[in-house]
Amino acid sequence: MVSKVLCGNVYGLTAQIVAVEADVQSGLPGFEMGGSLSSEVREARERVRVALKNSGFAIRPQHVTINISPANTPKGGTAFDLAIAVGTLAANGLVEEAGLEESLIMGELSLDGSIHAVRGILPCIVKAKEMGLKRCIVPYDNAFEGAVIDGIDVYGAVSLKNVADFLNGKADSLEKVSHVDYANIAKAALKEEHSDKENIDFADVCGQESAVRASMIAAAGGHNILYMGAPGSGKTMMAKRIAGILPGLSLKESLEVSEIYSIAGLLDNTAGLITRPPYRSPHHTITLKALIGGGKVPNPGEITLANRGVLFLDELTEFKTATLDAMRQPLEDGRVTLSRCSNTYVFPAHFMLVAAMNPCKCGFYPDKNRCTCTESEVKRYKARISRPLMDRFDLCIYVSTVKYNDFSDSDKGKKGRTDTEDIRRRVAAARQIQHDRGILNAELTKEEIKEYCRLGNAEKALLEKVFEKLSLTARGYYKILKVARTIADMEESRSITERHIKEAVTYRV
Repeated sequence: MVSKVLCGNVYGLTAQIVAVEADVQSGLPGFEMGGSLSSEVREARERVRVALKNSGFAIRPQHVTINISPANTPKGGTAFDLAIAVGTLAANGLVEEAGLEESLIMGELSLDGSIHAVRGILPCIVKAKEMGLKRCIVPYDNAFEGAVIDGIDVYGAVSLKNVADFLNGKADSLEKVSHVDYANIAKAALKEEHSDKENIDFADVCGQESAVRASMIAAAGGHNILYMGAPGSGKTMMAKRIAGILPGLSLKESLEVSEIYSIAGLLDNTAGLITRPPYRSPHHTITLKALIGGGKVPNPGEITLANRGVLFLDELTEFKTATLDAMRQPLEDGRVTLSRCSNTYVFPAHFMLVAAMNPCKCGFYPDKNRCTCTESEVKRYKARISRPLMDRFDLCIYVSTVKYNDFSDSDKGKKGRTDTEDIRRRVAAARQIQHDRGILNAELTKEEIKEYCRLGNAEKALLEKVFEKLSLTARGYYKILKVARTIADMEESRSITERHIKEAVTYRV
């Protein structure tokens, strides 16, 4: 007898609904599996066999054949265990087949029959809804991932026995997860963030008004920013606060980011969706594959995990040059394309790059009273960052050394500083202007720059002088225009003035 159970498969960031076909025949006992399976999928036969026995199902010795189709698609992970077990039970007549064709079944089996969480549940539920399936049976620990997806029933399962009873008509054997509106999730996340805002407040930054303003401009337009300055001047402190002033994700962006984290196994199963921009800060010893993504079947790297959020690279000069230069194309294209013999994988990479570095090895250049580096040593140190990568930073701000008076009376001085809540409101207002245009300033194309960054004669003459004096590249020229457009948006100015351009140029040099 042959049975068929639908299951989800993820390769790259693409979800696919596959069919787990099970056939049982009399003869020599055996358990064979096929369909371009990885070793962890093939190991399912032992987990399934023991889980069936320990769940109380008396199955006579038989020859079981499992095929997961389409057979030419690579399949990996442990999410097929539950579907294989249900298919085997259905082929033996121990589970009703009615309704299986409308159900997605996923989960990893323990030897005692309990069901463990797996990766990639969220994109598979979204795909199941697109295909018109009516219900999903997934591990209980993954069930809340799908709670925000309306139009499909999601059931959380804790054991194989419960799933079998449910399929045989005992509706109370599994718990149906109630649908949760995205707006409620976002409000709860923002409330939690506000309750912890004392730990991420820009008002804690001492004596760096220009750097704080540069951070606000970068966040308002989604621009890449580089902090350069002496150790202890507040570079890392400001970088850690940038994600907190970005506006929340839209439902579309939230689903995009949450699907990535679900596939990577990093999604908080109790929270549902990610509603705030992600913040990633890898150590400088990170490998090329870990940053960009890779593997035999590529997994998302840090730049994809930072999609719609912030990627912070501290001590930029300590990263390997080849690793950093691999980001140049994703920074321009907003995606990573990895080619393998079996397939081509495309990962999104719309992130805001934030970096911090010292101006020299000792960290105190150009203060000759403290800096012990020679001019040639300073040049070699800065040369660790290639010029093409430096050219991709929209803003570069020098963070000066903090003076004693800046923080000696911190409580009094804090009252005069701009706090995170105020900055967040100003960033949100500028982002709304860009939302009405339909594109973020940092992502403006050449044609869109012509439309939204129109200049008067005086502004054109100023930019011409700047272009010649600074020996700008075409990319540098357009980045000044984009930053100037953001500054104008923050002032609610429809046109870009000389003042906006002059401020944008100060961040370029």
